[in-house]
Amino acid sequence: IELFDNVAPLTVANFIRYVESGRYDGTLIHRSVEDFIIQGGWLTFENESNTLVPIEIDSTVSNEFQLPNIRGTVSMAKIGGSPNSATSQWFVNLSDNSNNLDNQNGGFTVFGRIIGDGITKADEISSLTTYTLDTNTVGRITDFPLKNYTQGNKIIADNFVTISKIDIL
Repeated sequence: IELFDNVAPLTVANFIRYVESGRYDGTLIHRSVEDFIIQGGWLTFENESNTLVPIEIDSTVSNEFQLPNIRGTVSMAKIGGSPNSATSQWFVNLSDNSNNLDNQNGGFTVFGRIIGDGITKADEISSLTTYTLDTNTVGRITDFPLKNYTQGNKIIADNFVTISKIDIL
């Protein structure tokens, strides 16, 4: 990801704090909507207890919407009707979502863009079958992408799309 610290300095600083603290290490891509977005930065999987666990979040960051949500950009997720509610969750735009995301909830802050073959990887993730998971820890989650999974079987660590580590160069 190329970060746009000149356009969204608060958001980039927020993202870097999560990276440097290691809280994004081992997080899951927990939402995938084909031709729309893939989303991460919220959950990890505890293998021993077989549960999804939210990461520790910092206070919210002010919305810094300026750039359009076009294919390949990375933006902050937030709570509907609350423009200044972004914390840890981010998403990759898989198509030009500017007509939608730039015009709701104060616009969604674009703070970077995918570089190299990252967009190809994002497209591969978005092609995975998604499921609705009912969990004891975080409730119902829709559009959850899983790899090599058959409905009704126990979900294991290898079924998740996991971000092992993010390094800032």
